[in-house]
Amino acid sequence: MATSKRRRHEDVAQRLLRVGTDFSGCDMIVEVLKRLAVPHEHIFSCDNNRHCQALIQHCHHPQIIFANIIGRPISEVPDIDLYVFGAPCTAFSPAGLRGGLADPAGQLVLEALRVVHHRRPRVIICENVPSVVGVHKGFIMLLEAALPIASYTWSWRILSTASYGIPQRRRRFYLIAVRSDCLQGEIQFPHELTSMVPLTSLVPRSPRWQALPPRQGPARQLVEWAYEKMAAKADPVNPFLKSV
Repeated sequence: MATSKRRRHEDVAQRLLRVGTDFSGCDMIVEVLKRLAVPHEHIFSCDNNRHCQALIQHCHHPQIIFANIIGRPISEVPDIDLYVFGAPCTAFSPAGLRGGLADPAGQLVLEALRVVHHRRPRVIICENVPSVVGVHKGFIMLLEAALPIASYTWSWRILSTASYGIPQRRRRFYLIAVRSDCLQGEIQFPHELTSMVPLTSLVPRSPRWQALPPRQGPARQLVEWAYEKMAAKADPVNPFLKSV
């Protein structure tokens, strides 16, 4: 039995990693695999934004690009080893509608779980906003219920880009699940770095800086929302002062 299991792992190691992504965006996981020189096949991507589809095709050349996960027959989804998805965060983010799993966008995670149950990839990576384990606990509870049923060992963490040498404080939820018959040892997350590159070393101050984005839209609304939070503090901050 041990010999058979060892041979199975050796067969997997000798072939290319078959990768599929849903809610693909720019498909940065594929770019990461390229930069790490991990031998792989980009089997499929899926995004309903035509600009994302064009970028994915131009940069990564997957075998299949699905235009929408809704209504996609599971029979058309090929077998994969690594499955990466992040359901739309608008249903969970404080900057969105906050409907959670009651929001049609939040329910799209069920489509991803269909892939897990029917194609049973060896490794799953799920990414989303931190509030999926806070305000919107239904998301993580759903995964907690579904993954053991599908025989996966899993773990999750809230990680920040600032902890890995990137001059940006962007906290995100990451879940890694490994099919139990493929697991060797424990699931481990990367160790945090002790320091990061300050943004000021990359983007020097300019007297021509703008306190607000020049046009109306989501970017300006988010900046105004951040200003309101700073002004509402017990020790308020004036973001319009150059000394800030």
